Amino acid sequence: MTMHNLSDALNSRIFLTTLTGRAQEWFTHLATGSITNYTQCMRKFEYHFASKRKYAKSITHLFGIRQKEDESLRSFVDRFNDEALDVKGLTNEIKINVMINALKMGPFANALIRDRPFDMEELMVVAQKYIYAEEMNELKREERRV
Repeated sequence: MTMHNLSDALNSRIFLTTLTGRAQEWFTHLATGSITNYTQCMRKFEYHFASKRKYAKSITHLFGIRQKEDESLRSFVDRFNDEALDVKGLTNEIKINVMINALKMGPFANALIRDRPFDMEELMVVAQKYIYAEEMNELKREERRV
């Protein structure tokens, strides 16, 4: 977060106003005079919080995701989409292929194989219909048990 053409002192002050929570706590516990310029401040911050950095996952990470036998379609789609958000360079085509491959066999997987969606938006429209049907069927099963 470097503001160009500003002094080290001003850059440091601006940066410090952005700190909250644990980062602010870390800064207040630094020894007085231990930071002499903005570059040093940024370096110390980066080193201290390096383990918190979230790295992008590769496309191969998605190949390990599978819908569990007892997992609802809603739960799987949410989990898959959450994981896909962390993958850089993921195209619609790859995402569709990986999702179809990850689904357990059933009506939804068959529908996607039979009528391949053009993009993820179309896939999600179809998914919502199957999620609704799955949840309605589950409600009916529960009503019969009672």
